[in-house]
Amino acid sequence: MMQPLIEMAVDTLSRFSNAANAFGVGIVPKKEGLSQEEIDKLKVLVWSKSTAKKNETYEACPICYTDYCSGDHLKCLPCDHIFHTPCIEEWLKKKAKCPMCNKEIKSEESN
Repeated sequence: MMQPLIEMAVDTLSRFSNAANAFGVGIVPKKEGLSQEEIDKLKVLVWSKSTAKKNETYEACPICYTDYCSGDHLKCLPCDHIFHTPCIEEWLKKKAKCPMCNKEIKSEESN
């Protein structure tokens, strides 16, 4: 009983997809993360004693839990949360949200 219904559903979806493609309307997958180009536009900080004084609450990367060291390159998100560059880049490729506050990062904010 279920098999004919499933086959009909698959056939209908296939026809819809073919018709959409014929009219130039493809089924576009939802974008989850940021592109490398968008990530590269985010503000970069180099950790130093002066950076540490400005960001007293950020002594370690919230992703890898490793303390920041002088000279570390950090990415600063629009929400002002900072992370090791490799840690946050990996995250942002999968999700366009801050892992701390869950604020969505829009591509126009990565300037």
